[in-house]
Amino acid sequence: MASAERWNLSAIAGVPGTKLYLSSLGTDAKTLAEINRRRADRGEVSMDATALPRGWQDLVRALIVKHLVAEKKTPGHAANNVARPTRCLATCCLPKEPWEITAENLRNALDSIAAVSAKTVENAEMLARWMSAERLTHAHPLIGPRKRGRAALRASRATDIRDSLDERKRLNRLPGELRNSGSWCAALDERPASFYDKPNRFMKPIMCAITIIYTRINVLHRTMARATKNHYAIHRRRKCNIFRLRTSDY
Repeated sequence: MASAERWNLSAIAGVPGTKLYLSSLGTDAKTLAEINRRRADRGEVSMDATALPRGWQDLVRALIVKHLVAEKKTPGHAANNVARPTRCLATCCLPKEPWEITAENLRNALDSIAAVSAKTVENAEMLARWMSAERLTHAHPLIGPRKRGRAALRASRATDIRDSLDERKRLNRLPGELRNSGSWCAALDERPASFYDKPNRFMKPIMCAITIIYTRINVLHRTMARATKNHYAIHRRRKCNIFRLRTSDY
């Protein structure tokens, strides 16, 4: 892009200091190198660096105006998190226009961009979700709903809800209820199959009781230590306040 045609992103955002420019509306170099590497592995002809189709160029400019003017984002955000992911996505989907890409094109594009930069592929995925939500493409939807990585973890904790903060701090250090009840049932209900099982029958309840008592002693010790620490902190604060009152009289 010629110097006269560059966009001064800092001037558009009204931010003083270092000037950032939108100086390229062509293919992304690193993404194109990754695409050519994969094409060479398949025995295909490599692609040359070229200008993006007119539709992608207009989309890049429109997104920059949207983020800088409407959403008041920084020039660095517009350059790195908006313009570059759009160029990377356009590079992978050449020679199609933005409204011509399909879900398969997007899937292959995200796979290629992920090999270049993890951050860029996240931004490219967000761009694809925005394009799908705004119905900018003929093929809809471009991408499925986002997977929640901690859904299984949250579901497993749904039955372990505490009513108060004190209850959560106290009970999460004790052995589980199922663990204790299972040990007691195994010790009292099961019949010993051999001579070596008889000592285990009496040792399991004893070990469970020792574990519970030891855990409760630790909880009590931590509670007393915390209370003592708070007491000394309050005492020091009172002494400082008394000293300030005495010195203020002079």
